[in-house]
Amino acid sequence: MADIDMSTITRHRILLIVEERGSITAADFCAEMIRRGWAYPDLTPDDLNLDPTDIIQRCRHA
Repeated sequence: MADIDMSTITRHRILLIVEERGSITAADFCAEMIRRGWAYPDLTPDDLNLDPTDIIQRCRHA
């Protein structure tokens, strides 16, 4: 079984959500991850080491 790069998966999910919504904050991203069943129910931006602008910057540079 190949190793799974969680940062790649997370970035893909960020891009997917942002593509659907246009833009997103770190808090909204966490809520969306939880809603889709991709994260545990108490996920916070701190758990992902994301600040509110980091998601948008990551998406722009992806």
